Amino acid sequence: MASNQRSFAQHLSKLPPGGVSLDYATHQTSSTLTKSRMSTSMIGSSSCSVPVTDVVDPPDFEEIINQQRSYEQDHCIPFVDFPDDDVFVGLLRRQQRVAEPIALEPGAETDVRVRDCMNRFHNDYTVYNRRYISYSSSQNSKTKSNEVADVQKSLNKHDYEIDVVEEILPLHRGESKRSSIRLNDVSRNSWANSVLDLKSSKPDELLPHLLDKLPIDDVDCVNERNRAVSRHRQLFTIYQPHDQNEEVIEKREIPTPPSEHFGHRILVKCLALKLDLEVEPVFASMALYDLRERKRISENFYFDMSTEACKKMLHNYVPRQDVSTLSRSCIFNITYPSPDIFIVVRLEKVLQSGDVAEVYMKDEKSINKEKVAGLAKQYCEKLGAYRMPFAITAMQLMNVVNGASTLDRDSTLGSDNSSTGSSGSLDKRLSGLNESLFKKVGRDDSLTRSMSGVGDLRSLKSNQSNSDKRSSWYEKEETMPNLDTFRNVTIAVSSFFKQETDKLDDDDLYKFLADVKRSSSSLKKLKPIPGMLRLDLMPCPESLQYCLSPELYKIQPYPNEKGRPNKEIVEFPQRELYVPFTTYRNLLYIYPRNVNFTNRPGSARNIAVKVEFLGGGEEKVPLPVIFGKSSCPEFSSHVYTAVAYHNRNPDFYDEIKIKLPSRLQSGNHILFTFYHISCQLQKKEGTQQTETVLGYSWLPMIQHSRLHLGNFCLPIAADRPSPHYTMMVPDVSLPGIKWLDNHKGLFTVDVCAVSSIHTQDEKLDKFLTLCLSVEERKIPAHIGEAKMERELKDSITNVANAALEPLVRFLPLILDEMLKLITRPPMILNQTVNIAPTAFEAMATIVCTLTKQLPDKNDIHGRSSLLTQYIHYCASLTPSNHSLAGFGTPRPQSVPDFATYSPVSTNGRPVSMRPNDSTKSFLVTPTGSTPVDSPYVHAKLVHEEVALQWVVSNGPTREKAMSQAWFFFELMVKSMAEYLSAANLINASRKSRFPSQFTDDCTALVVMITKEVIEKYGSEPLYIRQLNSSLAFFIFDILSLMDRGYVFNLTKYYCKMLSSKVNSLADGTQLMILKLNFIRIVSSHEHYLTLNLPFTNLIASPMNNMSLSSLTTSLLHQPYTLTTELSDDFRQQHFLVGIILCDLVTSLQSSTAAVHQKAIGVVSNLLYCHDLDPRFNDHIMRSKIAQLYLPLINITCEVLDQLWNPTTSSRGPSAPGGAELIDMSVARAISTSNVPGARPASVEQALKGQMFKNSLNYECTRSLLVSCIWVLKNIDRESLQQLWKNIGSVKLGKVLDVLYLCLVNFEYKAKWIPKVTVRETPSNKRSWAIIGRKFSFNEDLVKPTHSDDSAVPKVNKSATLGASSGSKLLRSSSFSNMLSKDDGSGAMGTLVCTSAILLCITPTCTSPSICLSIAVCFCLLLGADVSLHNFTYWELF
Repeated sequence: MASNQRSFAQHLSKLPPGGVSLDYATHQTSSTLTKSRMSTSMIGSSSCSVPVTDVVDPPDFEEIINQQRSYEQDHCIPFVDFPDDDVFVGLLRRQQRVAEPIALEPGAETDVRVRDCMNRFHNDYTVYNRRYISYSSSQNSKTKSNEVADVQKSLNKHDYEIDVVEEILPLHRGESKRSSIRLNDVSRNSWANSVLDLKSSKPDELLPHLLDKLPIDDVDCVNERNRAVSRHRQLFTIYQPHDQNEEVIEKREIPTPPSEHFGHRILVKCLALKLDLEVEPVFASMALYDLRERKRISENFYFDMSTEACKKMLHNYVPRQDVSTLSRSCIFNITYPSPDIFIVVRLEKVLQSGDVAEVYMKDEKSINKEKVAGLAKQYCEKLGAYRMPFAITAMQLMNVVNGASTLDRDSTLGSDNSSTGSSGSLDKRLSGLNESLFKKVGRDDSLTRSMSGVGDLRSLKSNQSNSDKRSSWYEKEETMPNLDTFRNVTIAVSSFFKQETDKLDDDDLYKFLADVKRSSSSLKKLKPIPGMLRLDLMPCPESLQYCLSPELYKIQPYPNEKGRPNKEIVEFPQRELYVPFTTYRNLLYIYPRNVNFTNRPGSARNIAVKVEFLGGGEEKVPLPVIFGKSSCPEFSSHVYTAVAYHNRNPDFYDEIKIKLPSRLQSGNHILFTFYHISCQLQKKEGTQQTETVLGYSWLPMIQHSRLHLGNFCLPIAADRPSPHYTMMVPDVSLPGIKWLDNHKGLFTVDVCAVSSIHTQDEKLDKFLTLCLSVEERKIPAHIGEAKMERELKDSITNVANAALEPLVRFLPLILDEMLKLITRPPMILNQTVNIAPTAFEAMATIVCTLTKQLPDKNDIHGRSSLLTQYIHYCASLTPSNHSLAGFGTPRPQSVPDFATYSPVSTNGRPVSMRPNDSTKSFLVTPTGSTPVDSPYVHAKLVHEEVALQWVVSNGPTREKAMSQAWFFFELMVKSMAEYLSAANLINASRKSRFPSQFTDDCTALVVMITKEVIEKYGSEPLYIRQLNSSLAFFIFDILSLMDRGYVFNLTKYYCKMLSSKVNSLADGTQLMILKLNFIRIVSSHEHYLTLNLPFTNLIASPMNNMSLSSLTTSLLHQPYTLTTELSDDFRQQHFLVGIILCDLVTSLQSSTAAVHQKAIGVVSNLLYCHDLDPRFNDHIMRSKIAQLYLPLINITCEVLDQLWNPTTSSRGPSAPGGAELIDMSVARAISTSNVPGARPASVEQALKGQMFKNSLNYECTRSLLVSCIWVLKNIDRESLQQLWKNIGSVKLGKVLDVLYLCLVNFEYKAKWIPKVTVRETPSNKRSWAIIGRKFSFNEDLVKPTHSDDSAVPKVNKSATLGASSGSKLLRSSSFSNMLSKDDGSGAMGTLVCTSAILLCITPTCTSPSICLSIAVCFCLLLGADVSLHNFTYWELF
């Protein structure tokens, strides 16, 4: 094992207790020894007994917090502990669309399932919230990114002259040597022009009072004020960590509240429907069909556009017209848009004999209109209750929508204008028919108006050749039109087609739609009926008035009863819809398909089917539950199908919509009565009956305790069956019944339902039925009590095998029942049934099924949005009628002891995760004593039972639970919060909130999952990554609910185990990344600062030799001791920060860039969130936070040779931008070569060109350096002065090296930097003479070298002067003397600041605020203020 350890880990325990000098020459002798020494140096060897790869014991957090509450100052009080209102459990009001509560029929509330469903649809949501979760980095990373982007957009845009010159000088170079530059070729406004024509350029404004002698203190005060003007307080507003653009691993999507599913909503208004011959009422219906799927995708919408005179012709048959049946507009929902969706419009009329359509197809002049009107009136008086198919037409929806979208695009591009008000015709492709059938109409309130006078609607012309062979227009399009944003469009149908009575089935309809789509010649064979239909299509507005639901409930807003309603239409999606029900819906649809009376003797030609829904009582009366169509009562007790004239084997296309009673009885059934309708107009009344009964058939609604649905071929009885027979299916031979055609199936009918009460799945129905039977103590007779337990367990197991769509649709109900079985075990034969393991396994299987079969609903952590929505909103895990004042019974003896799962200390003894285990167990029990006849003995808590069942599970059950650990953890967390709220323990001591048995189970789960991560991280990486995140989020969540000292111990165990495994591996990259992800998630807590005890001084205290109480009392009032070392005391007090920084130390020794990026990303992300957190705007708070990260400075200093250095050509690839930077001699001179203890130049040269395999890349280096800058920027000046006086000259020199690397990594990389040398001019000579006299050293030290007379931009001249002269300045003896002596005059600070300015202008920097921070840091290193404005080159900033 030892041989496999990484080198730095092997040497950790062998280092001497003294400090280790990291001289660069020594560094070259042994890379292995260097790694070990660097690790020790970074953690502070003088006070470190726990290796950096190990985890120290966390503090007793709750005890320290209790002592600290009465000590801290006012500005720190909010962060001493979590706020009192941190956790909130309450009700979230459910948004109801209906204007009035839904009222069920009398007696429906006695059905337990119906009552539970209605409560689930109407009750408010029980939610658990953390009020300050928005401050967590898991929530605000992406939000703050948007704010940072806005700030960066508001920054002043700088035009750098060096980039402008690049556009000019190459042109000059490319010219012939004999040619000269013409100044007129360059814009006079260009800066580059002044470079090429210095004589014509305007001189710079002189700096006033430049040479005045001012008191240095006054200058410093003025400079300090000027620096604060327009300075960005947040460093990370001008620099964003590179990992912010990646997916935030600590982010969990907050689910949206459940809502009723709507696809794309299209509002269709019928503006006009008129036939050329208008002598009788015409009834219209509209529906959507998908040709590709060959499926109806909506219910029918019925509308009546007949005149009042025509409507009065049916007054004998229509007692009243309810307002809900007068609708002329509807809302279609489309979940799965398709180019093959058609709007199909059918017309019906009153039943007549003969071929009535021939009259409508004749020329108007050849028609005796009075005769036709008189005949129609007679038929309306006799046969007004019966209808017959008349005409049909269809429109391809997407062509219409795309026509509007195309016209909109054309209008914006400046389409051809025509006379306003003229109608443009649609292309054949738009309607699928010829241009004589469909026209697009320009209306002031539709597309024409929205085009703002651009012109009339443009016709959509396309190539019409080979129209029969070409494919659909949409098959050539990459994207379909947006159904939510298309422009309003009005279409006109100018003709219909006669509906042939022998072509009424679905196959004939889809053939017709295919012909329409292809515009084939087959359409020419159809008989057109002249008429006009105008429809208005538009996206449905969000808040549309006067809407009715499919059940005719009024939807808000519904101002009054005077408006004509808009009806919502039920969608029948082409594919499965995986959205749980959220509203009450209980609709039945009956589709008669065909009846065959070919073999029946007598008159059986004009066949109508009467459909009735009969009640379950003894009387068996028809119920008024059948929805009306148009211009009639909204509900009726019976309905007739359309009659195909003279057809003994007719097909039907009718849709009968029924409002199912909430509580169905065994006697409820559908009765079908078949009639022959006589169409002859008798001169003498009463000579012949209109209706002749042909037979009867029926269909019971309840079969085997579930809804009886499907496709049926029913036999027809000659006589009406007796009431008790209707409970049986007619397929069974019943005595005393005479059957037609020898009991053959003669009538085909489809029955389907859209119900949020009935699951329509056999396995789910059986499970819910048995659960209801157990709850009501009514064991079915065919099962018996002896077999009930076995049947119940089988039904629970089979739930996971149910069809996926109904499982999802009823998911909240199913999961509630499973949890009820786990927490409230039923009683059978007066004994408690141990059903919890079976229910837990079934729940785990359900969660796995949903996650695996619906991957598109999962987030990056594998969390299904269906399940997170259930946990967050739907699950109410602690019933309100439970009292939490009593104590529960102890755990049964059958449950094993979990001591074996506890972590083991170094001496082999089990270690408890709780600082204090003296906790009693609370148990939820019903109010008062449990009734003797109650089916449940004990009511238990969800979080306790889920944890228990998870721990004791094994085999496939454990594997499924582990693969979906997030679900059970989040379920436990919500149950814990609800329990604390219901028991009034939210503000109670955290050590007494939960029983020790539960904490033992949590400990066992952490141990179990940690072991799983270590064992399977290589073989199942995706599973382990999600499991690791699930555990981290659980720790993250319970920090707000449980004893935080206990939670820290769980964290310690996890980190300790993974660190041990990493140290034993040759390549522990994967495990290290898992650990970094874990600690990043845990550290994203919104109260991360409080969790690190920033206001308590435990660093210099002998914690191991004092009791906690005496230690807390004596040290809480001591001043905070600053340190840059990762000592044991520092890591113990600031527990999470200590883990993060130790992981950073370990990761920097890795050779894997991914580990570097993860470790640095954890730190930079935390600082990024601290910087933008509005709670920490106070400078005192920022200083406290910066003190937590002071060891980061030491860590960065010790990895100098791993950092990216753009000035070293051999260290990795070239810096971005391709800039040529300052010479190595300049960099070496500016560094700490003259500081005692710094590396000699020979060692520097030896290091040049060497590539460390664990060196950091460009982005990682920048992130690490910005983190250091943030710490130095935000720590208060007094603390920083105190710190620098104690760290020694060697470390101070390294800090200067770090700051230099900050400069070269953040300086502006010009597109092109010319290689030039600077000639001496009188102007710059005088400037450097002034600086020389200012600091009393020889002018020759700063005098630039002579060179050629090439003219260069002023800024480059200044930059080169600053670099070379600054290097000489720092190597001078004056600088060394100043470092060792400070006379209090401030000259030392001014000198250091001067050197910083000379560095910062080499060349101009992209972020002046960062350079200014570096300059301030240089000054603060030696405890003086910064002087800037008395130097000539400050203007370059």
